Amino acid sequence: MPAPAVELIEVANATHYPVTVAVLAGERMLLRVGTRQGLQAAPLLDRLAHTLGRLAGDPAVPAEELDVLPPDEQRALLALSHGPVRPPVEPATLTGRFAAQAARTPHAPAVESAAGGPTRTALSYAELEAAADVLARRLLAAGVRGGELVALLLPRSPELVVAQLAVLRTGAAWLPLDSGQPPERLARLLATATPRLVLTHGPATVQLPEQTVLLDVAHAPGAEAVGAGAADAGQPPPGPAHPDAAACVLFTSGSTGEPKGVLLTHRELAELSAESGLDAFRGRTLVHNPHTFDASVLEVWTPLLAGGSVLLAPPERLTPVLLRRLTADRPIDAACITAELVRTLAETDPGALHRVREVWTGGDVVAPGPSG
Repeated sequence: MPAPAVELIEVANATHYPVTVAVLAGERMLLRVGTRQGLQAAPLLDRLAHTLGRLAGDPAVPAEELDVLPPDEQRALLALSHGPVRPPVEPATLTGRFAAQAARTPHAPAVESAAGGPTRTALSYAELEAAADVLARRLLAAGVRGGELVALLLPRSPELVVAQLAVLRTGAAWLPLDSGQPPERLARLLATATPRLVLTHGPATVQLPEQTVLLDVAHAPGAEAVGAGAADAGQPPPGPAHPDAAACVLFTSGSTGEPKGVLLTHRELAELSAESGLDAFRGRTLVHNPHTFDASVLEVWTPLLAGGSVLLAPPERLTPVLLRRLTADRPIDAACITAELVRTLAETDPGALHRVREVWTGGDVVAPGPSG
């Protein structure tokens, strides 16, 4: 039996949308396409016909093999590509990439804290790796295994970064939790994600699901807290077995009513860090976003996989005064700042941004210059 024909009928009716497609189902699928006056819709219709024809000929074709562009257009676009070919990232796990970087620059600063307090104010790559190794062994002793989740109910601090690396060293993935969020939301996230263990300070502030272990980090996991434990630790924990293993799970804000978890793999985060446009993150990167926000993963792990350093801002909201204080001794190479905050800084104190080499923003429109 021949494959069913694909026929597109273009209807020149007025529409306030650029393109409107109405699908009428019956023995044959009829598509009525309306376009805004003056819009050249022929290329779009050709691609639609090509895609539907492929589906009609093979309804079981996997989505990843479904080419939207016709072969001629694909060849034309590929012929225009003259960008550099980036070699594959090896090894493609965060733990492997970090270990390789730590071996190259063991004494370079990895984590700096501007918050003060009882925790260490700085960790080198070697110190960060050693501290994560010790904490990973504690996690393994507490029952954490590869493929599981470990919730991190910790403030923004050097030990939070240590905890993230330590969880990865066990083969598990981390789930960030914000103690400033309502207890009901935290309890709901824990009940949904069912982590093996919650890593925190002091007693639990939320109700934990059954079989969940609570591990208290009593001391800052810097080099001075490692003590003699590192000397007889033996071989380090193996880490994840595959680049496509989960590295972390981030929950959305819950705009639809229920927060939804998004899983990020080692391969995805390792390849993100290798993008050529992220050169500024190989310097000194400001970390100020909540660690439950996806931007914090970019802030922390892009520098650490490339030999840069992260500057952990105090817990308060970033303001012009705070930004000036953080850049007083030396400039910041990269900062991820929301569009709203960029506008606020630009309107109230644009000079606060003068010692930030690159500002990464998104989520809304940012005016290219002063209004009016």
